[in-house]
Amino acid sequence: MLGKFLIVGVLLLVSISVVVVFMLANYIARALGYMGVIVLTKLMGLIIAAIACEMIVSGLKAVIPILVRAAN
Repeated sequence: MLGKFLIVGVLLLVSISVVVVFMLANYIARALGYMGVIVLTKLMGLIIAAIACEMIVSGLKAVIPILVRAAN
């Protein structure tokens, strides 16, 4: 029971923080400046590409078990 309340509390906290960041997006963009936004965009793209590669490798390991044996 406590676990469910904890999950709901965390989801509520994350939701509120996302709303606050969205509401302050113009101020954040102004504070970062043009180049800061460009750098942040490229950094986020790199992080998303790394996550995508990890997901692809995990999927290939599930489909082709020989990759798992070769890695060990």
